[in-house]
Parts: sequence; structure tokens; C-alpha cells
Amino acid sequence: MPLNKESHGIPNQLTAVVLLVLFCLLLLNGMNAASSLDIHNMDQFDEDAHGGQQLTRPVQVTLLGPGPKLVSTAPNPSIKEPKEGDTVVWNVTITNIGDVASVPSEMSWLRDGEKLKNETVPSISPGMSYESQWSRKAVNSCTISVVMMNHFNESTSIEVIDNLPPLARISAPAKAKLNETVTFDARGSTDPEGGPLDYYWWFGDSKKFYSPVVNRSFNLSTSYLVILVVTDDLGHNNTASVNIRILGTEKEKGFLPAFDASMVLLVIISMVVLGHHRRQRSAH
Repeated sequence: MPLNKESHGIPNQLTAVVLLVLFCLLLLNGMNAASSLDIHNMDQFDEDAHGGQQLTRPVQVTLLGPGPKLVSTAPNPSIKEPKEGDTVVWNVTITNIGDVASVPSEMSWLRDGEKLKNETVPSISPGMSYESQWSRKAVNSCTISVVMMNHFNESTSIEVIDNLPPLARISAPAKAKLNETVTFDARGSTDPEGGPLDYYWWFGDSKKFYSPVVNRSFNLSTSYLVILVVTDDLGHNNTASVNIRILGTEKEKGFLPAFDASMVLLVIISMVVLGHHRRQRSAH
């Protein structure tokens, strides 16, 4: 008896349904696998606002199983080109790209590979982030890193503009009289960065002065070497010096006019010679 044409269509329909179900299962498995991809460690460059190249966080595609996975941005400085002594604040953002909340973990801040401080990063839920920062005065060019074992190691290098030492300047007369008030002025001293200055005067005696302008007198007729040391807020210093000659008068504290060393020596020799001649005359 001839077969009905519709009976041949039933197995074909079942086969198509089975194939469709299998295809959907394979597609679902592929989507689950794709959802567990971790982006970590592949060089990427973005154009910055000034048209230059800026290295972004390295990315690498790795298949992960379920669990927490923390990634961090590279340390971001608050000042891109700091000067020596500027306070730079470093910021990082730590994100959990896994599907399970992380446990509190220790992260380290490093400067040129040397550990600066440890920080405990609290538990982070999937898809959530944690902000961390660290600040310090810029001393010289360096590389700042954040490291968490089994999770991330990110670094940023920075160039620090060196601080220039101050310039010391003295305004003072070359000569003065005994007990005359003399003004020594260091207000012409400057700091290239415009910072404050500390002053120290040295006059060769026990008196100390720390102001930009000093008024003092001298009670000996001789030459004095005056030294000025100026120091900026970072400890850099510079010196300047002047010589001042204190002139004697005809009567100095009831004595004869002041003599310098050569005159004193000449007087002593003359007295010795004169005494020798007198002894010779008395002998004859």
C-alpha cells in the first residue's frame, strides 16, 4: 500500500528540532565562556588631549574560572611635571572584574622598586571599585608602582624638575669708623622658585644674626670678613661674603691710633734696635 507523503515529513521535522536544540546549547556554552574572559596585559595606546601617545593599562586576554579578579589602573599623579618639593598625590582605582566578591587583601606602594607602604584593600563586590591614594613631596625622577600578589602590578614613571639653589647677595660699605653703626643688607638675595629664605650671618665673633638686615658696630680697627648663608625651604643654600675695613681714630680708647700687624712688627723691631744701640753707648 503506498505511504502517505505527510508521514515522511515527521522524522524530518524531529531532526530539525534536535539540530536546533543542539545549536542553541552550543551557542549558550560559547556565551558563558566569553563572559568569563579577563582583560589583562596587551599593549594599547590612546591619543591624549595634546595629540601625543599615552600608554594605557596593559591588557591580556585570559580565560578565567569563577572567582574574584582584581585589576588596577596605573598610578596617576596629580601633577604631571612636578618641581622638586611639590606635593604629588598618586591615585589608583582597583576594580573587581570577577564574579565573586574579593576578600581583604594587602597592596604595596613602591618607589623605584623599594616598598613605601602597605595598604589593606577591603572586600570588593563584583563590578565595584575601590579608590586608593598616596602622597609625597617630589624629590627626583622615579617610578611609582602598586602591587598585589596574584592580581596586578602597575607602574608610572615621572620626571621631577630639579630645584635651583638660592642666590646670596650682600649690600654693605667697604669701610667704616670705630663704633659706627654699619648696615649689612641681604634683601637682594633671591630664590629662583620664589620660595622663602633663611639667613645666617657670620662676623668671626660670637654674635649670631638671622635676619635679612643686620645693624652692628665694631670696636677694633681691623678688617672683618663677613659671610652670609641663605637657605631655601628645601635645604639648598648659597653663600656670599664681603670685607669691611674698620678705620681707627687718633685716639682709640685712650691709646695711640690702631696699628695693623706689619706696623706693630716694625715698631717692635725698631724698639729692639734702639735698645741695642743704647746698651752699646752705655758700655762705652
